[in-house]
Amino acid sequence: MEGFYLADTDYALCMDCDFQHPISALGSIVAEMDKGADLCVGVRNSRMSMGFTRAFGSEAVEAFCKIFFRIHGKQTTKDMMSGLFAIRCSEFHDVIGGCWDKFEYNGWKVLMDLMKYETHDVKVSYVRYDFGTRAEGESHINSKVIVMTFHQLWGFGKWCSRVLARLYHVDYYEMYPDEAKGKKTGKKK
Repeated sequence: MEGFYLADTDYALCMDCDFQHPISALGSIVAEMDKGADLCVGVRNSRMSMGFTRAFGSEAVEAFCKIFFRIHGKQTTKDMMSGLFAIRCSEFHDVIGGCWDKFEYNGWKVLMDLMKYETHDVKVSYVRYDFGTRAEGESHINSKVIVMTFHQLWGFGKWCSRVLARLYHVDYYEMYPDEAKGKKTGKKK
């Protein structure tokens, strides 16, 4: 988020550095931004390169996220889980600056946070791409990531997050100590 906030350019881009997001998509993303998009989201042609279990899980979480966003009257994108996207810096600068303390810095779903706190609909464009095989490193997806993703989804999402944490034997209050303080005093955070 800080990089987006400090960017002194017309656009800024989020992209994985393990080559699952192809460099070849950048030209199309920039072209969409040049045409006037406020946000250009990379949409995976298929999530199956992640493996069946992860692809299915990703689709399920995506569906839940879109439901929560629609309930709250928020704009969604074709791929809310995408880590490949570009923003028009002037469009999102005030959102980032004004919501700095509300963002979910523990998770990876930066696009979800930006869309959650955007106050009006933005012009969204899309670029389709083939999600590649990881060239280096390994996935850090685990049960905590699921807990963190649901935690981003307002009150009921946080409740789901706590339930999932119990199911997955994750210490929710270690992840969110400020909420543990509220629990001890009986005050909601």
